[in-house]
Amino acid sequence: MKEKQKILNILSIVIIIWQVIIGIIKVGICSILLLCCIITCSSTEIANSIAEHINNNILYSGQLHNAHFGNQAINEIISNYISGTISGNDVRTIAGVVGVLVAIVVIEILIIKIYFIVSGFFGLRCSKNPEKGRPAFVLGCIGVVVAFLQAFLTYLGNIFTLAVVAFATSTTDGQIVTISPKVMNILLFPIVFIVYTILIGVIRQKYKENTEAFKNIAD
Repeated sequence: MKEKQKILNILSIVIIIWQVIIGIIKVGICSILLLCCIITCSSTEIANSIAEHINNNILYSGQLHNAHFGNQAINEIISNYISGTISGNDVRTIAGVVGVLVAIVVIEILIIKIYFIVSGFFGLRCSKNPEKGRPAFVLGCIGVVVAFLQAFLTYLGNIFTLAVVAFATSTTDGQIVTISPKVMNILLFPIVFIVYTILIGVIRQKYKENTEAFKNIAD
């Protein structure tokens, strides 16, 4: 029992530190990207410069040529890209859309990281006082679902990011860029959190059994 509580204590601390560090890194990267989007949207000169660079380094894509989206503005931007007539307004539109998406991602990161940090603190309390382990176990069970959902969204985000990088760095000579996000790295935290939640459940169950045993002896 004591050994399991020590392990839970260590896991709780690891989860808290892990989420704080990853949260700071992710929010920092997103903040830089968001700042770039804001600067691009607010500066006509920068937007025009980016548009000129795109038009001078245009890469024809058959997939883009045949692509059609439900949004007319997106179709117009794609058409301008293909014809090499991307304008500063197009760049600002793209920057605005990306900025909104990044802001949403930042909010999502903050909510999820705070949730796991709070869960870690409840785990710490459970490791010292198993009697108060129910909130930690409930948060842990919900957190397992959240962790796998986050892993799935991270996987999709990595594929999108790598696809954008692959397209931006591709050439007309048919160069192929392999897109292969590391799944095991993405699943590492959900697996650790499952172990953490199971350990809380085991400690709670053992505590109940010990409590019942003491009551029977007293009777």
